Amino acid sequence: MAKNVNSLQFPFMRILPKQKDLYQVRIELLAPYFHRVGLSLRATQQCLLGQKSQWFDQKRHLGDLFFRAYQHNRSQVLLIISELRKIQQLAVREEAYEVAHNIHVFIRDITQYIYICECYLQDGGLLY
Repeated sequence: MAKNVNSLQFPFMRILPKQKDLYQVRIELLAPYFHRVGLSLRATQQCLLGQKSQWFDQKRHLGDLFFRAYQHNRSQVLLIISELRKIQQLAVREEAYEVAHNIHVFIRDITQYIYICECYLQDGGLLY
């Protein structure tokens, strides 16, 4: 009887696509912030959710976009990095260790790139 009750209470479960993990939903919620710094949600998802080749192929381009955004709106970039750290912790709790590692690499590379660019600019160099 319990089996029938469950199927009656939740008939929509049969037609829904695979439920997304919470960290995937949180990444999607960051889409407006990514767009503000010139990143597409799809490219970012590919980087963060396991398609590492996408990240390495676009690393310099993404670094440039983040640095330009950082020059004009530091708080926006810092907000993205802060939210990504929260999503990384969530991925660890959900045992999505590859995703957590990808997010860690993403944050590390972006922050290092911004730091290098800032040092270069402080020394009087021109990037563009």
